[in-house]
Amino acid sequence: MTDVLLRYHNVPEIARLEVYLRHGGYQALNKTSRLGPDGVIQLVEQAGLRGRGGAGFPTAKKWRAAQSEERRPHYFVCNIAEGEPGSFKDRELVRNPHMVLEATAIAASAIGAEKAFIYLRGLYSDEEQWLKQAYIQARNQHLLPVEIVIHRGEDSYIAGEETAMIESLEGKRAIPRVKPPRPHESGLWDFPTVINNVETICNVIPILLHGSESFRKSGTPDSPGTKLFCLSGQIRKPGIYECNLGIRLSTLLNEFGRGPLPDRNFVAIFPGGPSTPIVPYNMDPQMDFEGLQQAGSYLGTGGVIVIDDSADLAQVAVETLAFFARESCGTCPPCVTGTKELHRMFQSNSADRILKIREFCEMMKYRGQCAHSRAAALTSLSFLSQFPQVFNP
Repeated sequence: MTDVLLRYHNVPEIARLEVYLRHGGYQALNKTSRLGPDGVIQLVEQAGLRGRGGAGFPTAKKWRAAQSEERRPHYFVCNIAEGEPGSFKDRELVRNPHMVLEATAIAASAIGAEKAFIYLRGLYSDEEQWLKQAYIQARNQHLLPVEIVIHRGEDSYIAGEETAMIESLEGKRAIPRVKPPRPHESGLWDFPTVINNVETICNVIPILLHGSESFRKSGTPDSPGTKLFCLSGQIRKPGIYECNLGIRLSTLLNEFGRGPLPDRNFVAIFPGGPSTPIVPYNMDPQMDFEGLQQAGSYLGTGGVIVIDDSADLAQVAVETLAFFARESCGTCPPCVTGTKELHRMFQSNSADRILKIREFCEMMKYRGQCAHSRAAALTSLSFLSQFPQVFNP
């Protein structure tokens, strides 16, 4: 295991400013002022950092797009909404609150933001207090060059979608916006805005401190760096493990997760929660952006939900579609109707249910204001394609 982001998480009282400073805290932010925004973005681009919140979009490309927008002000948002089942990495990162504040300030400075926000999941009341206390400490020492607002928002899955998060920050219900325009063009209060997951921006600190070549020593050429993998479900040792991107699934589950439960065998995983299509264990993909695409899925948040041979996959599908139906924001008819119908059809024993499921999935894949209906459709289809013997007996 390669600890980069979690390197100091077991240091006693790391949340205290003096302890964080003793371990190199805020040195990366100091370097930001010397490099300037263009220098920081260039270094992040050379490192090949990609978003760790789900999409894997190149971070430097997103920052440069917002930086080039002439309209002012610019805003930056650190996303700690973490509503994906199976993901609990962001909460762990906040245990080192000064790292989160430093990373947020670096990202905000890189895009020329006049103000930054940290958006927390509604449940994270303790984490809100940790961040606020750390912010007071850092502000009193004049360490932060930008105002940071710590905002505890909705406790809904959809609030993690970037435009829904913008709506919530503006005091409205978290409902995704129609895109385009993209947030970097018209985000918070219609001004250019960048939203990054907290794991993404925390990676910028070691990139600034040790260089892009050091960052690229981990991972693969197309998926450089480490990833926080959250193992949960039917596995001997669930938890958070920081590993190189590109690690084999079998290595992740057996060496770090300590293998299956007694007298059980692994059958499948959701690589990044139920919004990523199910993958049979015997495919043993590389756990990176490209490897999981080749396996017909996505890395997502890295919230790996493990399923063994004691599970009824038909019931797993029913519960998965219940999640999608429950978490639909209720705005788009194809999503509202489609997720409920898919949930019903996976419970049905009708002779034509497989055909109907496929028809509904094709209808849902390309409609809706966000990716929720598409994720429900792709995950549904993955059950049918990867485990036909279960659904086509």
